[in-house]
Amino acid sequence: MLLCRDRSTKFKYSKIYILNMVNAENSLIDSLKKMELNNDEAQIYFNLLKYGKNGTIVRKLREDLPFIERTTLYSILRRLIEKSCVKEASSSKKLKTFIATAPEDYFNKIFLKKKQEFEELQKIKTNFLEKIQKIYTRGLELSYDDLDPFILPYFEPLMEKGWKIKTQKISTGINIFGGEQYYEYHTQPPNNIEKGIDSVGLIINIYDSDIENDDITLKFVIKQIKKSIKHLHKGDFNNFSLLDNEIELFGNKFLSIIIEAREKESKTYLKFGKTAILPFKNKLIFIWEELIHDQKGYNELEQENALKEIVKAIFEVEQFSIKD
Repeated sequence: MLLCRDRSTKFKYSKIYILNMVNAENSLIDSLKKMELNNDEAQIYFNLLKYGKNGTIVRKLREDLPFIERTTLYSILRRLIEKSCVKEASSSKKLKTFIATAPEDYFNKIFLKKKQEFEELQKIKTNFLEKIQKIYTRGLELSYDDLDPFILPYFEPLMEKGWKIKTQKISTGINIFGGEQYYEYHTQPPNNIEKGIDSVGLIINIYDSDIENDDITLKFVIKQIKKSIKHLHKGDFNNFSLLDNEIELFGNKFLSIIIEAREKESKTYLKFGKTAILPFKNKLIFIWEELIHDQKGYNELEQENALKEIVKAIFEVEQFSIKD
């Protein structure tokens, strides 16, 4: 009876020991997973550690980790080599041996990387957090200092009246409108202008020659504008109607596009805002209004007033006469 009790006790202690070992290994693997390794990568790296500086071959690893397929095992080992936590060597029998990088070396590598990332975050906090917080609280709004010096004279009088400049995009080189220099902006009119206008967009395209009376270039640009409108709104609209038109601004007639399209969700046809195409010597300026389409009713006169405010600022810069 005493022998039987001893065997039972030994078995019980043996079982507890194995469970403790498994729990200890799982705890170590969980720690490795915090060092930029996923579960399978951590399992393989941990098993390689058991073979020390000599490493082992894939067949042995496959026996240790039967739940990982052989092809997958090779793929993971390649990733571990790229992460510098496993090295590959060839034995005298021409078998590839895989050796775990010393844990201290790998930890120091990860620690240094995390330290550099933390320092980058500190720089972001110091240099950009305040700006990002302002965007969060009041939306993106560019200041005088943010604007390119070329565009500032156009927007300065508008900003003094409460207009907000929301985005700025500048590119150099031949663009889709055939110009050499491209400026694009989204602006927000002040509250005292038609509230159905979400934003007023402005594109200034600069050419290497005078295009003011170049009908071929103007026709090409209008064609490209229409393509851009369709592409920009194709997610929400279809069945576009883009009609050439004219708009009178301060006694001067300019080319315009009347835009209508069917909203996919409601299947109703909606009219877009006012547009104007203004050629000045080697510049071509396209202005368009983005309307809030879920708002019923628009004041056509106030829509035109928004367009006129931005056109007046452009006329002053281009020294273009305003007729009564």
